[in-house]
Amino acid sequence: MMSTMNGEDAWLQYNKYIPARIRQRSCRLNIRLPKNRQEPALDAVNEIDAMESRAREYDEFHSLIPDRELVFPPFSGLTLEASLLEQLADRLRASLFYLQVKSIYRREETYFIKGYICCRIDPGEKGFTELLAQTSEFRVKERPVSIEKILCEPGSPPMSLPVEFSHQSPTDLIRIDVDFGKPYKTTISGFPIRLKVRPSLLASLNC
Repeated sequence: MMSTMNGEDAWLQYNKYIPARIRQRSCRLNIRLPKNRQEPALDAVNEIDAMESRAREYDEFHSLIPDRELVFPPFSGLTLEASLLEQLADRLRASLFYLQVKSIYRREETYFIKGYICCRIDPGEKGFTELLAQTSEFRVKERPVSIEKILCEPGSPPMSLPVEFSHQSPTDLIRIDVDFGKPYKTTISGFPIRLKVRPSLLASLNC
């Protein structure tokens, strides 16, 4: 039977088998344990208060993988003044937004994409109002998109902010970022990505 949580072993196993694109989006928060101490046993109830206290004191000011080494960096701009916890909180907050594609069509070597930035929280919910209060704007390939027309009142339709953009290079990343008023912008769920369009997808989206 397991005598401890074996968190580090589980983390190493997780990194061993997942694709690189997922691995680079993942990180683990390691609280500092006293020197030469293992992680507590799974039934060590007497350790709960101490572990919670160490977790609350966590203040690491670095990313586990520097942005410059990431293929799909989650931030654009400076993150040096933000703690790792703050960065992760922004990533989780930004993941509440996602792109719903409406149409993609191709003209010569250029793809034209239309869609909506949507939210996983419905208008009228407290979380939705608080999330928008922290949001300054979106950036679609560096172009600002205002949030002024998004409705927050109960009974309003789900958020669907129309966006459109064009893209050519299959190797360049497409970024859709949300601005939380920080020195950096954070990508929404599923971004940044490279454009890969199957002919069957083009037909289904534009029928």
